[in-house]
Amino acid sequence: MKINRPLLMCLLFVSVWFSSEPVRAFCPVGYVSVVLTNGYNFFANPLDATDPNGNFDNTLTNIIHSPPNGSRAYVWDVTNQVFLPRATYSNRWDLNYDLPPGKGFVVFVPSPCTNTIAGEVLCTSTNFVAGTNKFSLLGSIIPYTGQLTSPLGFPGTDGDQVYFFRSASQSFSDAYTYHGGYGWFDPNGVDGTNGPIYNLAESFFVRNPGPNTNWVQMYPSGAAPSSLTVAASSTERKVSQIKISGGNVNLKLQDLGGGPYDVQFSTDGLTWITLARNQSGGTWTGKLPGAMRGYFQVVTSQTGRSAP
Repeated sequence: MKINRPLLMCLLFVSVWFSSEPVRAFCPVGYVSVVLTNGYNFFANPLDATDPNGNFDNTLTNIIHSPPNGSRAYVWDVTNQVFLPRATYSNRWDLNYDLPPGKGFVVFVPSPCTNTIAGEVLCTSTNFVAGTNKFSLLGSIIPYTGQLTSPLGFPGTDGDQVYFFRSASQSFSDAYTYHGGYGWFDPNGVDGTNGPIYNLAESFFVRNPGPNTNWVQMYPSGAAPSSLTVAASSTERKVSQIKISGGNVNLKLQDLGGGPYDVQFSTDGLTWITLARNQSGGTWTGKLPGAMRGYFQVVTSQTGRSAP
């Protein structure tokens, strides 16, 4: 199966969570910034998205907002094995498809643009994979990157074929085929039996010759990739809402427990700097750091520390 249009996605992910105890209590919230190239882009929403007011909204209008006029979006109809009528953007989308996390779709933009999605990571997720040789257009519901089998946990069954678009050749890859008891076979001999590399927020076609099945994922899953290094969580802290606007991030907190907290930032999930100390109240607002990738966490303030 070929798609004769270009694809390029450069993606950023920033995850927001809490840290002080060694057991996670809450899933993270964060944002994904996506650079869409001129041409066709295969995309899948990796967050339960929120709009600028903090309300949950996974429609096209909120997922791909303010693209260039003339942009188009195509949603795959797995039942009828065709793309639904295209949505066209001219100051607004003329159709507003529902695009929950993990549902693949295609976006054409006439000129490059950057698109940012804010929202929550789903702790447990199920993505339907059609059987009887039907094609499904899917993406990871949980914002992981890496090979299909691990850490993504894609349920390869004997005879499955997946197709990833390669921008250099302007077409899909040759089929990666799953063989029971062996794993994924790459006809080019580059990727191992864990399957091809999945990039954050992209979508791919899968043809499943067997019965319908489900792609079940949990967060965190095993050894999380570095782009989603898991921090320990605090039962005293929970981010209930994130807003990104004008270069600022606003966090709304619940279950504060009455004590002060520090807001920290990391570019790799390993080394942290403190952005604000001894904070209080149910919200925190600050400037987004200039790094292309980063993470936030909130930890209980230590007595006697002074602000940087």
